[in-house]
Amino acid sequence: MERLTEKITNKETGEILAYRLKSASAVDHIKACRKLGELEDAEEQGRLFVLPCKVGDDVYFIPSKVNYKLNILNEHEENNRIYHQKIVRITFTRNEWYVECDKDLDYGTGRVHIQQHFGETWFLTEEEAEAALERMKGERNE
Repeated sequence: MERLTEKITNKETGEILAYRLKSASAVDHIKACRKLGELEDAEEQGRLFVLPCKVGDDVYFIPSKVNYKLNILNEHEENNRIYHQKIVRITFTRNEWYVECDKDLDYGTGRVHIQQHFGETWFLTEEEAEAALERMKGERNE
C-alpha cells in the first residue's frame, strides 16, 4: 500500500503532531481522498477498526477485582501480581475480539483477554498494570 501522507512529529518526544500529504499534486489529493473514503466506508460497514496491539506485543495482566478478593480470602495474595506474556493470536468473533498469549497456549489454561477488559485487567505497559493493581490495593484498604 502506497503511503500518501507523512507524519509531522515533535523531534524531542517523538509525539505525532499532524499528518500532511507527501505531494501537493492534484492527483495525489484525489488518491488521498479516495483512500480516506474507502477506509471510512469500510469502518461504517464494520470491516475496519484499529487494534491497540498486534501479535508479538508484550501484555501485562492482573487478576480481576473478584479474583483479587478471592486470592486474599483464600490466603493466596502472592497471586495478586502482574503477569507478563506475549500475544501470539488475535481472534475475531461476531461482536468482539480477544487475544491469546504464549504461556496460556503452552500450558492450556484456556485464558483469553477480551476486548472489554483491555485497560482493566490487561495492559500494554507494565506501568499501566502497576497503577491498576495499586488502585485495587487502595480500594482494599479503604
